[in-house]
Amino acid sequence: MSVRSQREIQEPLSIPVESIGPTGHDVDCALSETWLSETLGVQSPFRPAGEGTISVHLERIDNVIHVRGRVRISLIASCSRCVEQVDLAIDTPIDVALFPEGTEPPAASDGELRADDLGVGTYSEPAIVLSAVVNDEVFI
Repeated sequence: MSVRSQREIQEPLSIPVESIGPTGHDVDCALSETWLSETLGVQSPFRPAGEGTISVHLERIDNVIHVRGRVRISLIASCSRCVEQVDLAIDTPIDVALFPEGTEPPAASDGELRADDLGVGTYSEPAIVLSAVVNDEVFI
């Protein structure tokens, strides 16, 4: 099993697909306060309260990459009622099946979101971009 530490990963948390071997690939690293701020955007009422962390295991079955683990971040915002600072700790699981772009399961014909649609995403060769997974699973 290959493991990448915080020092070896640079934004945007890109993991080459070929590095995901038969026993998978572990990632345990920090999400920088700068990245969190940029991901939230200037219009967001939330601001990071420091670095976050991502700890995931990537497993490859044929061309589908399964990403399972956790993301932990702390955010701050102003309460709209009392205007006091509010701390929000997010500790959320990540469980996503990533298909090569163009091979993902089709969406429902009526355009409605179904339970089968949750936890499915896409990736473009040659790498899995974990920052996109974090953005989709935590901020959207």
